Amino acid sequence: MSSRLIALAEAVKDLLNDTTWSQVFTATRTAVPRYEAKGAGLEVAVRPFGTTYVGRLGRAKVERDYQIDIVIAQRVEIADNDATDELIDLAEEIAKWFEADDNGKWRVIQETPLPKAWCVGVESVASAYAWEFAIEDQFVAVRRLTVKCVE
Repeated sequence: MSSRLIALAEAVKDLLNDTTWSQVFTATRTAVPRYEAKGAGLEVAVRPFGTTYVGRLGRAKVERDYQIDIVIAQRVEIADNDATDELIDLAEEIAKWFEADDNGKWRVIQETPLPKAWCVGVESVASAYAWEFAIEDQFVAVRRLTVKCVE
């Protein structure tokens, strides 16, 4: 049986693949911390990152936050603003989709199997400055989701 973190990363990957975006891609799941775009096309990877114990809710329930990275990568000439602008826009489009709606309702990541899980935060990771993404002629944007689950 997979851990909850892996199951949630898989659910995020499925949500990305079941949604229509401004650019075409097929998201994959990876556990590799160093991400390098293999070809010239757009690559989107979902990476389980970690778990934070929040605390107990009564005697039987525990609240945990799970962090899941969405890595958007493509080999481009970094000086090509037209190409990088499209990738930045896609990263923001994905981030906004996972944020709460206008009524403050959180995006549901997983309804079944129980327990239900919601995205409660989206953070931009400074991938441009992180050594694990420092590959010549590659654009990388990382959006880290925080997914809350009461188990």
